Amino acid sequence: MARAGLDIRSNVREFKRGLNRVERQQLPFATFLAVNKTATDAVIHNQRQMKRHIDRPKPFTIRGIYARKGRYQRGRRRQGMGEAIAEASLMWREFAGKGVAAKKYLRPIVFGQPRRAKRHEVALRRRGFLGPNSFLAPAPGQRLNQYGNLTGSRYVQILSALGSFQENGYVANRTARSASRNQRRKNYFYAKKGGALHPGVYERARTGKIKPVLIEINRPRYERRYDFFGISDQFARTMLPINLRQSLRQAMRTAR
Repeated sequence: MARAGLDIRSNVREFKRGLNRVERQQLPFATFLAVNKTATDAVIHNQRQMKRHIDRPKPFTIRGIYARKGRYQRGRRRQGMGEAIAEASLMWREFAGKGVAAKKYLRPIVFGQPRRAKRHEVALRRRGFLGPNSFLAPAPGQRLNQYGNLTGSRYVQILSALGSFQENGYVANRTARSASRNQRRKNYFYAKKGGALHPGVYERARTGKIKPVLIEINRPRYERRYDFFGISDQFARTMLPINLRQSLRQAMRTAR
């Protein structure tokens, strides 16, 4: 589980030196407020930075970072600086329902690693179209969505035409009868290695014209493009002293 921890013990020690007795009593609660405020702000900061460092990230990817906030424990006051509540974390979502978890999107661009097979590639491998070491990329000239990919409906059409669309036990094989009912439906086929065409998915128009849709490529490798840990750490170091001063004023106003 990847996370960026916001450990502020050194900040609190330095901040504590200029406080009076009453302020020191409120410091644990102020620390609690400041840490959680900094973690929440760091999420927003990372979301903005992702748009700068990642090529057309999907909203789902941007929302994949969240703050795991610290908990305030009153019984630790006598330690002087709230040891038990001096850390919060930024987390990557581990689960995504029917989609792909954020950690799978973020890990390659944060650490740098070979790209994982996508869902349509896995489906085509199961049917024997795509080899275990081959991957697919949109062919030049294809209309892509705002994220640089074919649309989801286009992948469904391709997999259905190739007899590879299997979700929840449903197999959407294209039959001659269904094709005759819908003449506008795209006709796709897979060209394997050894033929006249470069391996990949092709579309055959009613006129007989053939054009590539997805072409086989070697396994892509993502370079490290997003310094998640460095960006988060630098933001915390900058904003924590500011949030700590504001939180102490808030703690003093609400002191009992």
